[in-house]
Amino acid sequence: MSLIGGILNIGLTDQETDEASAERIRVVNAISALTAVLVIVYGIVFYTISGALGILLPAICMGVGFCAVLYANYLHHYRWAKVGLQCIFATVILYYGIFLGRLANAQLLAVFMISLSLLIFTRQEKIIRAVCVMLPLLGLVVVELNDLFHWYAPLRLTDMQQYIFRWLIMAVVLTLNFLVIYFYQRHFTRLLTAIKLQTATLSYTVEQRTAELQQTVIQLDKSNVSKTIFLQETSHEIRNALHAISGITQLLRHEQQLRPAGGEAYQLIENLSSISNALSEIINNVLELSRIEAGHTSDLHEVCFSLHEWLHSIINIYQYTTRLKKITLLLSIAPTVPPYIIIDRIRLRQVVNNLLTNAIKYTATYKNITLLCFINEGRLCLQVKDEGIGIPREKLEAIFNPFEQAHTPVYGSSGLGLTIAMRMSKMLGGHIQINSQLGEGTTITVSLPLKEGTAAMVEEASTDMLFQPVLQDARILLMEDDPLNQVIMQRMLQQMGVSDIVLVDNGEEGLSLAQTMLPDLIIMDMQMPQLSGWKVIYQIRQDPFLKHIPVLATSANAFKEQKDEALAAGIDEYLTKPIAYDVLYKLLKKHLLQTAFF
Repeated sequence: MSLIGGILNIGLTDQETDEASAERIRVVNAISALTAVLVIVYGIVFYTISGALGILLPAICMGVGFCAVLYANYLHHYRWAKVGLQCIFATVILYYGIFLGRLANAQLLAVFMISLSLLIFTRQEKIIRAVCVMLPLLGLVVVELNDLFHWYAPLRLTDMQQYIFRWLIMAVVLTLNFLVIYFYQRHFTRLLTAIKLQTATLSYTVEQRTAELQQTVIQLDKSNVSKTIFLQETSHEIRNALHAISGITQLLRHEQQLRPAGGEAYQLIENLSSISNALSEIINNVLELSRIEAGHTSDLHEVCFSLHEWLHSIINIYQYTTRLKKITLLLSIAPTVPPYIIIDRIRLRQVVNNLLTNAIKYTATYKNITLLCFINEGRLCLQVKDEGIGIPREKLEAIFNPFEQAHTPVYGSSGLGLTIAMRMSKMLGGHIQINSQLGEGTTITVSLPLKEGTAAMVEEASTDMLFQPVLQDARILLMEDDPLNQVIMQRMLQQMGVSDIVLVDNGEEGLSLAQTMLPDLIIMDMQMPQLSGWKVIYQIRQDPFLKHIPVLATSANAFKEQKDEALAAGIDEYLTKPIAYDVLYKLLKKHLLQTAFF
Protein backbone atom coordinates (compact mmCIF):
# COMPACT_ATOMS: atom_id res chain seq x y z
CA MET A 1 0.00 0.00 0.00
CA SER A 2 2.92 2.33 0.70
CA LEU A 3 4.20 1.78 -2.86
CA ILE A 4 0.77 2.52 -4.37
CA GLY A 5 0.40 5.54 -2.14
CA GLY A 6 3.84 6.77 -3.16
CA ILE A 7 2.95 6.43 -6.87
CA LEU A 8 -0.41 8.19 -6.45
CA ASN A 9 1.23 11.10 -4.62
CA ILE A 10 4.07 11.66 -7.10
CA GLY A 11 4.46 15.43 -7.58
CA LEU A 12 2.46 16.38 -4.50
CA THR A 13 4.20 18.60 -1.95
CA ASP A 14 3.47 19.42 1.66
CA GLN A 15 2.48 22.94 0.56
CA GLU A 16 -0.30 21.57 -1.68
CA THR A 17 -3.47 22.97 -0.14
CA ASP A 18 -5.92 22.70 -3.02
CA GLU A 19 -7.53 19.28 -2.54
CA ALA A 20 -9.23 19.40 -5.97
CA SER A 21 -5.88 19.94 -7.75
CA ALA A 22 -4.26 17.20 -5.67
CA GLU A 23 -7.07 14.82 -6.64
CA ARG A 24 -6.53 15.53 -10.35
CA ILE A 25 -2.80 14.83 -9.98
CA ARG A 26 -3.57 11.51 -8.29
CA VAL A 27 -5.94 10.57 -11.15
CA VAL A 28 -3.20 11.24 -13.72
CA ASN A 29 -0.68 9.27 -11.69
CA ALA A 30 -3.01 6.33 -11.20
CA ILE A 31 -4.04 6.11 -14.88
CA SER A 32 -0.43 6.55 -16.10
CA ALA A 33 1.04 3.96 -13.75
CA LEU A 34 -1.68 1.36 -14.40
CA THR A 35 -1.64 1.87 -18.16
CA ALA A 36 2.18 1.72 -18.30
CA VAL A 37 2.12 -1.68 -16.65
CA LEU A 38 -0.82 -2.96 -18.74
CA VAL A 39 0.54 -1.81 -22.10
CA ILE A 40 3.94 -3.44 -21.51
CA VAL A 41 2.45 -6.68 -20.12
CA TYR A 42 -0.13 -6.87 -22.95
CA GLY A 43 2.59 -6.10 -25.51
CA ILE A 44 4.65 -9.05 -24.33
CA VAL A 45 1.57 -11.36 -24.19
CA PHE A 46 0.36 -10.34 -27.67
CA TYR A 47 3.87 -10.69 -29.09
CA THR A 48 4.11 -14.18 -27.59
CA ILE A 49 0.78 -15.15 -29.17
CA SER A 50 1.25 -13.52 -32.56
CA GLY A 51 5.04 -13.08 -32.90
CA ALA A 52 4.45 -9.57 -34.30
CA LEU A 53 7.07 -7.00 -33.32
CA GLY A 54 4.61 -4.33 -34.47
CA ILE A 55 2.76 -4.97 -31.25
CA LEU A 56 5.68 -5.30 -28.82
CA LEU A 57 7.92 -2.37 -29.75
CA PRO A 58 5.18 0.32 -29.80
CA ALA A 59 3.84 -1.11 -26.52
CA ILE A 60 7.25 -0.66 -24.89
CA CYS A 61 7.53 2.89 -26.26
CA MET A 62 4.08 3.77 -25.04
CA GLY A 63 4.86 2.27 -21.59
CA VAL A 64 7.91 4.52 -21.41
CA GLY A 65 5.68 7.46 -22.42
CA PHE A 66 3.24 6.77 -19.57
CA CYS A 67 6.20 6.66 -17.17
CA ALA A 68 7.30 10.03 -18.58
CA VAL A 69 3.93 11.42 -17.55
CA LEU A 70 4.68 10.38 -13.97
CA TYR A 71 8.07 12.09 -14.23
CA ALA A 72 6.43 15.30 -15.50
CA ASN A 73 4.21 15.34 -12.41
CA TYR A 74 7.29 14.70 -10.28
CA LEU A 75 8.81 17.88 -11.79
CA HIS A 76 5.51 19.70 -11.05
CA HIS A 77 4.71 20.17 -14.74
CA TYR A 78 1.13 19.17 -14.07
CA ARG A 79 -0.44 20.58 -17.23
CA TRP A 80 2.17 18.99 -19.49
CA ALA A 81 1.59 15.68 -17.74
CA LYS A 82 -2.18 15.86 -18.46
CA VAL A 83 -1.66 16.86 -22.08
CA GLY A 84 1.03 14.16 -22.55
CA LEU A 85 -1.29 11.50 -21.13
CA GLN A 86 -4.03 12.38 -23.60
CA CYS A 87 -1.60 12.48 -26.52
CA ILE A 88 -0.28 8.99 -25.72
CA PHE A 89 -3.84 7.60 -25.52
CA ALA A 90 -4.63 9.28 -28.84
CA THR A 91 -1.57 7.56 -30.31
CA VAL A 92 -2.81 4.21 -28.93
CA ILE A 93 -6.19 4.72 -30.64
CA LEU A 94 -4.63 5.76 -33.93
CA TYR A 95 -1.89 3.12 -34.09
CA TYR A 96 -3.60 0.04 -32.69
CA GLY A 97 -6.90 0.98 -34.29
CA ILE A 98 -5.22 0.69 -37.67
CA PHE A 99 -2.81 -2.13 -36.80
CA LEU A 100 -5.37 -4.38 -35.11
CA GLY A 101 -8.53 -3.09 -36.83
CA ARG A 102 -11.82 -3.71 -35.07
CA LEU A 103 -10.10 -5.84 -32.42
CA ALA A 104 -8.67 -2.67 -30.80
CA ASN A 105 -12.12 -1.45 -29.57
CA ALA A 106 -11.03 2.09 -30.41
CA GLN A 107 -14.56 3.45 -29.79
CA LEU A 108 -14.58 2.40 -26.12
CA LEU A 109 -11.09 3.80 -25.67
CA ALA A 110 -12.27 7.13 -27.18
CA VAL A 111 -15.13 7.29 -24.65
CA PHE A 112 -12.57 6.72 -21.90
CA MET A 113 -10.37 9.55 -23.22
CA ILE A 114 -13.27 12.02 -23.41
CA SER A 115 -14.36 11.19 -19.86
CA LEU A 116 -10.79 11.52 -18.64
CA SER A 117 -10.40 14.95 -20.29
CA LEU A 118 -13.50 16.26 -18.52
CA LEU A 119 -12.19 14.88 -15.22
CA ILE A 120 -8.58 16.14 -15.14
CA PHE A 121 -8.85 19.56 -16.82
CA THR A 122 -10.30 22.62 -15.03
CA ARG A 123 -12.58 25.32 -16.37
CA GLN A 124 -9.58 27.61 -16.70
CA GLU A 125 -8.09 25.02 -19.12
CA LYS A 126 -11.20 24.78 -21.31
CA ILE A 127 -9.30 25.34 -24.57
CA ILE A 128 -6.79 22.55 -23.81
CA ARG A 129 -9.68 20.35 -22.66
CA ALA A 130 -11.54 20.96 -25.92
CA VAL A 131 -8.44 20.00 -27.94
CA CYS A 132 -7.94 16.85 -25.90
CA VAL A 133 -11.60 15.90 -26.43
CA MET A 134 -11.14 16.32 -30.18
CA LEU A 135 -8.01 14.10 -30.32
CA PRO A 136 -9.76 10.73 -29.86
CA LEU A 137 -12.55 11.79 -32.23
CA LEU A 138 -10.06 12.66 -34.93
CA GLY A 139 -8.26 9.32 -34.31
CA LEU A 140 -11.58 7.46 -34.72
CA VAL A 141 -12.22 9.28 -38.02
CA VAL A 142 -8.82 8.21 -39.37
CA VAL A 143 -9.36 4.62 -38.19
CA GLU A 144 -12.81 4.44 -39.81
CA LEU A 145 -11.50 5.92 -43.07
CA ASN A 146 -8.68 3.35 -43.11
CA ASP A 147 -11.24 0.60 -42.53
CA LEU A 148 -13.33 1.97 -45.38
CA PHE A 149 -10.62 2.57 -47.98
CA HIS A 150 -8.12 -0.13 -46.85
CA TRP A 151 -5.10 2.20 -46.85
CA TYR A 152 -3.30 -0.13 -44.44
CA ALA A 153 -4.27 -3.74 -43.91
CA PRO A 154 -4.65 -4.82 -40.23
CA LEU A 155 -2.58 -7.67 -38.75
CA ARG A 156 -3.78 -11.08 -39.93
CA LEU A 157 -4.65 -13.37 -37.05
CA THR A 158 -6.27 -16.75 -36.70
CA ASP A 159 -9.79 -16.98 -35.34
CA MET A 160 -8.50 -18.17 -31.98
CA GLN A 161 -5.94 -15.35 -31.82
CA GLN A 162 -8.67 -12.81 -32.66
CA TYR A 163 -10.91 -14.25 -29.94
CA ILE A 164 -8.12 -13.99 -27.31
CA PHE A 165 -7.07 -10.47 -28.44
CA ARG A 166 -10.67 -9.16 -28.44
CA TRP A 167 -11.42 -10.24 -24.88
CA LEU A 168 -8.05 -9.16 -23.46
CA ILE A 169 -8.30 -5.72 -25.11
CA MET A 170 -11.94 -5.34 -24.01
CA ALA A 171 -10.94 -6.18 -20.42
CA VAL A 172 -8.29 -3.43 -20.45
CA VAL A 173 -10.58 -0.80 -21.99
CA LEU A 174 -13.45 -1.63 -19.60
CA THR A 175 -11.04 -1.50 -16.66
CA LEU A 176 -9.91 1.97 -17.70
CA ASN A 177 -13.53 3.15 -18.08
CA PHE A 178 -14.49 1.71 -14.70
CA LEU A 179 -11.46 3.43 -13.19
CA VAL A 180 -12.63 6.81 -14.58
CA ILE A 181 -16.12 6.14 -13.21
CA TYR A 182 -14.58 5.41 -9.82
CA PHE A 183 -12.66 8.68 -9.86
CA TYR A 184 -15.85 10.54 -10.89
CA GLN A 185 -17.63 8.98 -7.93
CA ARG A 186 -14.81 10.07 -5.62
CA HIS A 187 -15.01 13.57 -7.10
CA PHE A 188 -18.77 13.86 -6.57
CA THR A 189 -18.51 12.37 -3.07
CA ARG A 190 -15.88 14.96 -2.18
CA LEU A 191 -18.06 17.74 -3.60
CA LEU A 192 -21.09 16.45 -1.72
CA THR A 193 -19.10 16.28 1.51
CA ALA A 194 -17.86 19.85 0.95
CA ILE A 195 -21.41 21.03 0.26
CA LYS A 196 -22.70 19.32 3.41
CA LEU A 197 -19.88 20.85 5.42
CA GLN A 198 -20.54 24.28 3.93
CA THR A 199 -24.27 23.86 4.55
CA ALA A 200 -23.63 22.87 8.16
CA THR A 201 -21.30 25.84 8.58
CA LEU A 202 -23.86 28.19 7.03
CA SER A 203 -26.63 26.74 9.17
CA TYR A 204 -24.55 27.25 12.28
CA THR A 205 -23.69 30.78 11.18
CA VAL A 206 -27.35 31.52 10.41
CA GLU A 207 -28.38 30.18 13.81
CA GLN A 208 -25.76 32.33 15.47
CA ARG A 209 -26.79 35.42 13.47
CA THR A 210 -30.47 34.69 14.14
CA ALA A 211 -29.80 34.42 17.86
CA GLU A 212 -27.81 37.66 17.74
CA LEU A 213 -30.59 39.37 15.77
CA GLN A 214 -33.19 38.12 18.23
CA GLN A 215 -31.16 39.56 21.07
CA THR A 216 -30.80 42.79 19.14
CA VAL A 217 -34.55 42.90 18.49
CA ILE A 218 -35.21 42.28 22.17
CA GLN A 219 -32.82 45.08 23.09
CA LEU A 220 -34.40 47.38 20.50
CA ASP A 221 -37.85 46.55 21.79
CA LYS A 222 -36.70 47.34 25.31
CA SER A 223 -35.13 50.56 24.03
CA ASN A 224 -38.33 51.48 22.19
CA VAL A 225 -40.41 50.80 25.29
CA SER A 226 -37.99 52.86 27.38
CA LYS A 227 -38.05 55.63 24.79
CA THR A 228 -41.85 55.60 24.67
CA ILE A 229 -42.09 55.72 28.46
CA PHE A 230 -39.52 58.49 28.57
CA LEU A 231 -41.37 60.48 25.90
CA GLN A 232 -44.70 59.96 27.62
CA GLU A 233 -43.39 61.04 30.99
CA THR A 234 -41.37 63.94 29.60
CA SER A 235 -44.22 65.07 27.38
CA HIS A 236 -46.64 64.82 30.26
CA GLU A 237 -44.54 67.00 32.54
CA ILE A 238 -43.69 69.55 29.83
CA ARG A 239 -47.27 69.76 28.59
CA ASN A 240 -48.60 70.34 32.11
CA ALA A 241 -46.22 73.25 32.55
CA LEU A 242 -46.88 74.45 29.02
CA HIS A 243 -50.62 74.24 29.64
CA ALA A 244 -50.22 76.66 32.52
CA ILE A 245 -48.18 79.09 30.41
CA SER A 246 -50.49 78.79 27.43
CA GLY A 247 -53.64 79.01 29.56
CA ILE A 248 -52.51 82.17 31.29
CA THR A 249 -51.49 83.67 27.96
CA GLN A 250 -54.85 82.88 26.38
CA LEU A 251 -56.67 84.35 29.38
CA LEU A 252 -54.58 87.51 29.10
CA ARG A 253 -55.21 87.77 25.36
CA HIS A 254 -58.93 87.38 25.89
CA GLU A 255 -58.82 89.99 28.67
CA GLN A 256 -56.90 92.25 26.29
CA GLN A 257 -59.64 91.88 23.68
CA LEU A 258 -62.35 92.79 26.17
CA ARG A 259 -60.43 95.58 27.92
CA PRO A 260 -57.51 96.79 25.76
CA ALA A 261 -54.47 97.77 27.79
CA GLY A 262 -51.35 99.66 26.81
CA GLY A 263 -49.13 98.72 23.88
CA GLU A 264 -46.33 97.36 26.06
CA ALA A 265 -48.65 94.90 27.82
CA TYR A 266 -50.00 93.76 24.47
CA GLN A 267 -46.45 93.17 23.19
CA LEU A 268 -45.57 91.10 26.26
CA ILE A 269 -48.68 88.96 25.88
CA GLU A 270 -47.95 88.38 22.20
CA ASN A 271 -44.33 87.47 23.02
CA LEU A 272 -45.48 84.93 25.57
CA SER A 273 -48.02 83.49 23.13
CA SER A 274 -45.40 83.15 20.41
CA ILE A 275 -42.98 81.35 22.74
CA SER A 276 -45.73 79.05 23.98
CA ASN A 277 -46.72 78.11 20.41
CA ALA A 278 -43.09 77.48 19.46
CA LEU A 279 -42.57 75.15 22.44
CA SER A 280 -45.80 73.30 21.64
CA GLU A 281 -44.68 72.87 18.01
CA ILE A 282 -41.34 71.36 19.10
CA ILE A 283 -43.03 68.87 21.43
CA ASN A 284 -45.55 67.93 18.75
CA ASN A 285 -42.71 67.35 16.23
CA VAL A 286 -40.85 65.02 18.61
CA LEU A 287 -43.97 63.00 19.32
CA GLU A 288 -44.98 62.94 15.64
CA LEU A 289 -41.56 61.62 14.64
CA SER A 290 -41.77 58.98 17.37
CA ARG A 291 -45.17 57.86 16.08
CA ILE A 292 -43.96 57.73 12.47
CA GLU A 293 -40.83 55.71 13.34
CA ALA A 294 -43.00 53.28 15.31
CA GLY A 295 -45.38 52.97 12.35
CA HIS A 296 -48.29 54.40 14.35
CA THR A 297 -49.49 56.99 11.86
CA SER A 298 -53.11 58.08 11.97
CA ASP A 299 -55.43 57.97 8.98
CA LEU A 300 -55.94 61.07 6.87
CA HIS A 301 -59.03 63.16 7.59
CA GLU A 302 -59.82 65.13 4.46
CA VAL A 303 -62.06 68.20 4.67
CA CYS A 304 -63.05 70.94 2.28
CA PHE A 305 -61.97 74.48 3.21
CA SER A 306 -61.10 77.85 1.69
CA LEU A 307 -57.43 77.65 0.76
CA HIS A 308 -57.10 81.41 0.31
CA GLU A 309 -58.47 82.23 3.77
CA TRP A 310 -56.45 79.45 5.33
CA LEU A 311 -53.18 80.71 3.82
CA HIS A 312 -53.89 84.27 4.99
CA SER A 313 -54.57 82.97 8.52
CA ILE A 314 -51.25 81.09 8.49
CA ILE A 315 -49.42 84.26 7.45
CA ASN A 316 -51.18 86.29 10.14
CA ILE A 317 -50.05 83.85 12.83
CA TYR A 318 -46.39 84.33 11.87
CA GLN A 319 -46.56 88.09 11.26
CA TYR A 320 -45.80 88.92 14.87
CA THR A 321 -42.74 86.63 15.01
CA THR A 322 -41.36 88.01 11.74
CA ARG A 323 -41.93 91.60 12.88
CA LEU A 324 -39.81 90.91 15.96
CA LYS A 325 -36.95 89.78 13.70
CA LYS A 326 -37.67 92.63 11.23
CA ILE A 327 -38.36 90.06 8.47
CA THR A 328 -40.94 90.70 5.76
CA LEU A 329 -43.35 87.77 5.32
CA LEU A 330 -45.17 87.78 1.98
CA LEU A 331 -47.94 85.66 0.48
CA SER A 332 -48.46 85.12 -3.25
CA ILE A 333 -51.38 83.05 -4.58
CA ALA A 334 -51.54 82.36 -8.32
CA PRO A 335 -54.85 83.14 -10.12
CA THR A 336 -55.16 79.50 -11.19
CA VAL A 337 -55.34 78.22 -7.61
CA PRO A 338 -58.91 77.08 -6.83
CA PRO A 339 -60.65 78.83 -3.91
CA TYR A 340 -61.56 75.55 -2.17
CA ILE A 341 -59.58 72.31 -1.84
CA ILE A 342 -60.10 68.93 -0.16
CA ILE A 343 -57.17 67.69 1.93
CA ASP A 344 -56.17 66.79 5.48
CA ARG A 345 -55.93 70.31 6.86
CA ILE A 346 -54.06 69.31 10.04
CA ARG A 347 -51.31 67.50 8.11
CA LEU A 348 -51.07 70.36 5.62
CA ARG A 349 -50.73 72.84 8.48
CA GLN A 350 -47.88 70.74 9.92
CA VAL A 351 -46.08 70.93 6.60
CA VAL A 352 -46.47 74.68 6.11
CA ASN A 353 -45.81 75.54 9.78
CA ASN A 354 -42.54 73.60 9.82
CA LEU A 355 -41.35 75.10 6.54
CA LEU A 356 -42.14 78.65 7.66
CA THR A 357 -40.62 78.10 11.11
CA ASN A 358 -37.45 76.75 9.52
CA ALA A 359 -37.25 79.70 7.12
CA ILE A 360 -37.75 82.26 9.91
CA LYS A 361 -35.00 80.68 12.05
CA TYR A 362 -32.38 80.88 9.30
CA THR A 363 -33.29 84.25 7.77
CA ALA A 364 -31.46 87.36 8.92
CA THR A 365 -32.92 90.76 9.75
CA TYR A 366 -34.37 92.93 6.96
CA LYS A 367 -34.70 89.96 4.60
CA ASN A 368 -37.81 88.52 2.93
CA ILE A 369 -39.68 85.21 3.20
CA THR A 370 -42.32 84.42 0.60
CA LEU A 371 -45.01 81.76 0.71
CA LEU A 372 -46.14 81.03 -2.84
CA CYS A 373 -49.12 78.91 -3.86
CA PHE A 374 -49.53 77.82 -7.48
CA ILE A 375 -50.59 74.95 -9.75
CA ASN A 376 -47.99 72.91 -11.65
CA GLU A 377 -48.93 69.98 -13.91
CA GLY A 378 -52.28 69.62 -12.18
CA ARG A 379 -50.76 69.48 -8.68
CA LEU A 380 -51.02 71.95 -5.82
CA CYS A 381 -47.63 73.48 -5.01
CA LEU A 382 -46.70 75.37 -1.85
CA GLN A 383 -43.30 77.03 -1.97
CA VAL A 384 -41.42 78.72 0.86
CA LYS A 385 -38.66 80.97 -0.43
CA ASP A 386 -36.31 82.70 2.00
CA GLU A 387 -33.25 84.91 1.77
CA GLY A 388 -31.45 83.13 4.57
CA ILE A 389 -27.97 81.72 4.94
CA GLY A 390 -28.55 78.78 2.56
CA ILE A 391 -27.58 75.11 2.84
CA PRO A 392 -24.30 73.55 1.65
CA ARG A 393 -24.76 71.31 -1.39
CA GLU A 394 -23.29 68.27 0.39
CA LYS A 395 -25.96 68.52 3.11
CA LEU A 396 -29.03 68.93 0.90
CA GLU A 397 -29.90 65.22 0.97
CA ALA A 398 -29.21 64.72 4.68
CA ILE A 399 -31.12 67.84 5.78
CA PHE A 400 -34.38 65.85 5.91
CA ASN A 401 -32.94 63.31 8.34
CA PRO A 402 -34.08 63.54 11.99
CA PHE A 403 -32.03 65.97 14.14
CA GLU A 404 -29.92 66.92 11.11
CA GLN A 405 -28.95 70.57 10.81
CA ALA A 406 -27.05 72.26 8.02
CA HIS A 407 -25.40 74.65 10.47
CA THR A 408 -24.37 74.76 14.09
CA PRO A 409 -27.33 74.87 16.47
CA VAL A 410 -26.93 78.59 17.24
CA TYR A 411 -30.24 79.24 15.53
CA GLY A 412 -32.23 77.25 18.11
CA SER A 413 -33.41 74.50 15.80
CA SER A 414 -34.38 71.01 16.96
CA GLY A 415 -33.57 69.53 13.57
CA LEU A 416 -37.01 67.95 13.23
CA GLY A 417 -39.01 70.50 11.22
CA LEU A 418 -37.95 69.46 7.73
CA THR A 419 -38.17 65.77 8.67
CA ILE A 420 -41.78 66.17 9.77
CA ALA A 421 -42.59 68.29 6.72
CA MET A 422 -41.20 65.66 4.34
CA ARG A 423 -42.97 62.75 6.03
CA MET A 424 -46.27 64.60 6.28
CA SER A 425 -45.97 65.46 2.57
CA LYS A 426 -45.51 61.80 1.73
CA MET A 427 -48.55 60.90 3.84
CA LEU A 428 -50.54 63.41 1.76
CA GLY A 429 -49.30 61.75 -1.45
CA GLY A 430 -46.80 64.47 -2.27
CA HIS A 431 -43.09 65.12 -2.28
CA ILE A 432 -40.61 67.88 -1.39
CA GLN A 433 -37.94 69.48 -3.57
CA ILE A 434 -35.22 71.73 -2.18
CA ASN A 435 -32.87 74.20 -3.88
CA SER A 436 -30.36 76.30 -2.01
CA GLN A 437 -27.44 78.65 -2.55
CA LEU A 438 -25.07 79.54 0.27
CA GLY A 439 -25.50 83.16 1.26
CA GLU A 440 -28.53 83.63 -1.01
CA GLY A 441 -31.28 81.53 0.52
CA THR A 442 -33.31 78.36 0.20
CA THR A 443 -36.41 77.42 -1.76
CA ILE A 444 -38.47 74.43 -0.64
CA THR A 445 -41.37 73.31 -2.82
CA VAL A 446 -44.08 70.90 -1.73
CA SER A 447 -46.06 69.24 -4.54
CA LEU A 448 -49.39 67.68 -3.52
CA PRO A 449 -52.32 66.01 -5.31
CA LEU A 450 -55.03 68.57 -6.09
CA LYS A 451 -58.64 67.83 -5.19
CA GLU A 452 -60.92 70.80 -5.77
CA GLY A 453 -63.91 71.50 -3.54
CA THR A 454 -66.86 73.87 -3.54
CA ALA A 455 -68.30 76.41 -1.11
CA ALA A 456 -71.22 74.09 -0.40
CA MET A 457 -68.79 71.42 0.90
CA VAL A 458 -67.16 73.71 3.46
CA GLU A 459 -67.91 72.92 7.10
CA GLU A 460 -69.82 75.53 9.09
CA ALA A 461 -67.50 78.24 10.35
CA SER A 462 -66.69 78.51 14.03
CA THR A 463 -68.40 81.03 16.24
CA ASP A 464 -67.18 84.49 17.14
CA MET A 465 -63.70 84.41 18.71
CA LEU A 466 -64.72 86.93 21.37
CA PHE A 467 -66.64 84.17 23.18
CA GLN A 468 -69.72 86.03 24.29
CA PRO A 469 -71.01 84.74 27.64
CA VAL A 470 -73.69 82.36 26.43
CA LEU A 471 -72.97 79.40 28.72
CA GLN A 472 -74.29 80.92 31.95
CA ASP A 473 -76.99 78.27 32.45
CA ALA A 474 -74.62 75.29 32.15
CA ARG A 475 -73.57 73.30 35.20
CA ILE A 476 -70.08 71.86 34.74
CA LEU A 477 -68.16 69.48 36.98
CA LEU A 478 -64.40 70.06 36.74
CA MET A 479 -62.07 67.30 38.00
CA GLU A 480 -58.44 68.51 38.12
CA ASP A 481 -55.79 67.74 40.74
CA ASP A 482 -53.21 70.39 39.77
CA PRO A 483 -53.92 73.70 41.61
CA LEU A 484 -52.61 75.93 38.81
CA ASN A 485 -54.54 74.04 36.14
CA GLN A 486 -57.63 74.34 38.34
CA VAL A 487 -57.32 78.13 38.34
CA ILE A 488 -56.69 78.31 34.60
CA MET A 489 -59.56 76.03 33.61
CA GLN A 490 -61.92 77.76 36.04
CA ARG A 491 -61.01 81.19 34.66
CA MET A 492 -61.43 79.98 31.08
CA LEU A 493 -64.89 78.64 31.82
CA GLN A 494 -65.83 81.83 33.66
CA GLN A 495 -64.73 83.98 30.73
CA MET A 496 -66.88 81.81 28.48
CA GLY A 497 -69.86 82.65 30.68
CA VAL A 498 -70.07 79.54 32.84
CA SER A 499 -70.92 80.51 36.41
CA ASP A 500 -71.97 77.16 37.90
CA ILE A 501 -68.62 75.33 38.17
CA VAL A 502 -68.05 72.61 40.75
CA LEU A 503 -64.37 71.86 41.32
CA VAL A 504 -62.87 68.66 42.79
CA ASP A 505 -59.24 67.49 42.96
CA ASN A 506 -59.66 63.69 42.87
CA GLY A 507 -61.65 61.10 40.95
CA GLU A 508 -63.40 59.51 43.89
CA GLU A 509 -64.96 62.77 45.08
CA GLY A 510 -65.73 63.76 41.50
CA LEU A 511 -67.67 60.54 40.84
CA SER A 512 -69.62 60.99 44.09
CA LEU A 513 -70.53 64.59 43.20
CA ALA A 514 -71.52 63.59 39.66
CA GLN A 515 -73.99 61.08 41.08
CA THR A 516 -75.62 63.70 43.33
CA MET A 517 -75.53 66.89 41.22
CA LEU A 518 -76.02 65.33 37.72
CA PRO A 519 -73.98 67.98 35.84
CA ASP A 520 -74.63 69.00 32.24
CA LEU A 521 -71.00 68.29 31.27
CA ILE A 522 -67.90 66.86 32.94
CA ILE A 523 -64.33 67.99 32.31
CA MET A 524 -61.75 65.75 33.96
CA ASP A 525 -58.05 65.04 33.93
CA MET A 526 -57.21 61.42 33.11
CA GLN A 527 -54.54 61.13 35.81
CA MET A 528 -56.00 61.92 39.22
CA PRO A 529 -55.34 60.57 42.71
CA GLN A 530 -57.56 58.05 44.52
CA LEU A 531 -59.57 57.22 41.38
CA SER A 532 -58.09 57.76 37.90
CA GLY A 533 -60.00 59.18 34.99
CA TRP A 534 -60.10 55.70 33.43
CA LYS A 535 -61.97 54.24 36.39
CA VAL A 536 -64.23 57.28 36.63
CA ILE A 537 -65.36 57.06 33.00
CA TYR A 538 -66.00 53.34 33.40
CA GLN A 539 -68.26 54.01 36.40
CA ILE A 540 -70.03 56.87 34.62
CA ARG A 541 -70.83 54.80 31.54
CA GLN A 542 -72.18 52.01 33.74
CA ASP A 543 -74.48 54.34 35.70
CA PRO A 544 -77.93 54.73 34.02
CA PHE A 545 -78.27 58.28 35.43
CA LEU A 546 -74.81 59.46 34.31
CA LYS A 547 -74.08 57.59 31.08
CA HIS A 548 -75.73 60.28 28.89
CA ILE A 549 -73.55 63.12 30.30
CA PRO A 550 -70.83 64.29 27.86
CA VAL A 551 -67.32 63.90 29.28
CA LEU A 552 -64.34 65.90 28.05
CA ALA A 553 -60.99 64.43 29.03
CA THR A 554 -57.87 66.57 29.46
CA SER A 555 -54.44 64.96 29.41
CA ALA A 556 -50.81 65.80 28.87
CA ASN A 557 -50.39 62.47 27.06
CA ALA A 558 -50.52 63.26 23.34
CA PHE A 559 -49.96 59.73 22.05
CA LYS A 560 -52.62 58.57 19.60
CA GLU A 561 -52.89 55.17 21.30
CA GLN A 562 -53.85 56.90 24.55
CA LYS A 563 -56.48 59.00 22.78
CA ASP A 564 -57.97 56.00 20.97
CA GLU A 565 -58.10 54.05 24.22
CA ALA A 566 -59.86 56.93 25.98
CA LEU A 567 -62.43 57.36 23.21
CA ALA A 568 -63.08 53.62 23.25
CA ALA A 569 -63.62 53.76 27.01
CA GLY A 570 -66.46 56.26 26.56
CA ILE A 571 -64.78 59.68 26.56
CA ASP A 572 -66.60 62.08 24.21
CA GLU A 573 -63.66 64.39 23.50
CA TYR A 574 -59.94 64.06 24.25
CA LEU A 575 -58.15 67.40 24.76
CA THR A 576 -54.36 67.40 24.75
CA LYS A 577 -52.62 69.97 26.91
CA PRO A 578 -51.98 72.81 26.33
CA ILE A 579 -55.70 73.28 25.65
CA ALA A 580 -56.63 75.89 23.08
CA TYR A 581 -59.21 78.40 24.32
CA ASP A 582 -61.26 78.41 21.10
CA VAL A 583 -61.21 74.59 20.82
CA LEU A 584 -62.58 74.22 24.34
CA TYR A 585 -65.32 76.77 23.62
CA LYS A 586 -66.40 74.99 20.40
CA LEU A 587 -66.57 71.63 22.17
CA LEU A 588 -68.65 73.06 25.01
CA LYS A 589 -71.14 74.49 22.54
CA LYS A 590 -71.17 71.25 20.53
CA HIS A 591 -72.09 69.05 23.50
CA LEU A 592 -74.32 71.48 25.37
CA LEU A 593 -76.39 72.43 22.31
CA GLN A 594 -78.42 69.28 22.65
CA THR A 595 -79.57 70.35 26.12
CA ALA A 596 -80.79 73.74 24.76
CA PHE A 597 -78.67 76.11 26.78
CA PHE A 598 -78.18 78.49 23.85
